Amino acid sequence: MKKIMVFTLTIFLVLSVSFAVLAGEFDWTQRAGDEVSLILVRHPFTESMLPLIPEFETLTGIRVIYEILSEEEFREKLLIDLSTGAGTYDLFMTGPVTTWQYLYAGWVEPLDEYLADPSLTSDDYNMDDFIPSLIASSRWDGNPGSPIGTGPLWAIPLQEEAYNLVYRTDILEAAGATVPQTWEELYETAVMLTGEVDGQTMYGIGARGHRSWPTVHTAYGTVFFSYGGRDLDENFHCIIDSPEGIEATELWARTLREAGPEGITGYTWYEAKEGFAAGRYAFYIDADHQAIAFEDESRSMIAGKIDYALPPAGPPGDPASNIWLWSMAMSSSSQQKEAAWLFLQWATSMKVMRDSALQGNMNPVRTSVWEDPSINELIGGWGSYKEVVMDLINNYARLYWTPNPELPAIGDRWAQAFQEVILEEKTAEQALGDAVEDINAILRRAGLQD
Repeated sequence: MKKIMVFTLTIFLVLSVSFAVLAGEFDWTQRAGDEVSLILVRHPFTESMLPLIPEFETLTGIRVIYEILSEEEFREKLLIDLSTGAGTYDLFMTGPVTTWQYLYAGWVEPLDEYLADPSLTSDDYNMDDFIPSLIASSRWDGNPGSPIGTGPLWAIPLQEEAYNLVYRTDILEAAGATVPQTWEELYETAVMLTGEVDGQTMYGIGARGHRSWPTVHTAYGTVFFSYGGRDLDENFHCIIDSPEGIEATELWARTLREAGPEGITGYTWYEAKEGFAAGRYAFYIDADHQAIAFEDESRSMIAGKIDYALPPAGPPGDPASNIWLWSMAMSSSSQQKEAAWLFLQWATSMKVMRDSALQGNMNPVRTSVWEDPSINELIGGWGSYKEVVMDLINNYARLYWTPNPELPAIGDRWAQAFQEVILEEKTAEQALGDAVEDINAILRRAGLQD
């Protein structure tokens, strides 16, 4: 009798599994017992995702180990792992600029094959739910100068950022000032608002000024590209010292020098963000997703006193903002690629994207998350925030860099030139001219220029 019961139970389990497969149920446990290793940046996405990882481990039976580092430490350690082919990390955070560098060297696993395999990708994953422009930013054919949006998919977006203007409504109202529509107006208003307020120094503007390429990508790039400046021409010659580039660089350096906080040339996103949250500036230009920190009354002195706007326009007439996507990619040296894909699929699923957004991972990359009632309840009191973000994503934010693997080196040298202008060590024409020579040498050494 006992043998019959065991046999019957076995048949029942086999049939249950078979019916589940026929019904299209996805097998999340197919790599149970595997281990996946992540290297992550200290970032709101990371903080919001970590509490959810036990759900993945329970769902799949896959163990997740991770390392969280500051951005500089992260980039150094990841570059060593990828370049040596060590395969210590199966998955890593990245963005378009660094992805171009890594994939050109053959260090990134293309993802289309995994997406197309129904045994590896659940039919409810729904790639069509991702905002199309964000997925397009993660595709590239690997040929320097080719536009994004074609070629393999190299990463899945986790979070979007573009660069908006945030301003103190109370300070502008008290001064009788209006939201600047041009960069010249921003300069004039920021200088006017710099001074003593309630016994403390109030600066007109806060932004990044650090000597590294993210400074160029963010607020400075927003000014530069809105003036019609370009990084490279069709022959891969650097042209940042064009008249438009010089004018934009000089104006933005003057704005930060005369209306920005002391020591701004050392400001990364962290120092810039914390300064605005502490109520030290009237205007701020950086990642739009930082709104979730500014609107949090428990850690922000400016909650309820701010609103959002598109960045000012340059002489051609329209705003221009670069776009950054913290994304997740798979190492081509990973020894656990299927397990890694299961994690990447889970981490970018509709549920996890919504849950992580509620815990601070702004801005969502899926349309369904933006439409979710819980998200709209969260951001409902944030003034013009959603309207501005949607306008940026749909109309103004794009990757203005010319895709190529040398962008981190190009951007670092460009940021050095910008610092020289802020510190009045060189004029904008001199600093950018010197940078052009060095950047062209970088491009020649890489074989990207005759």
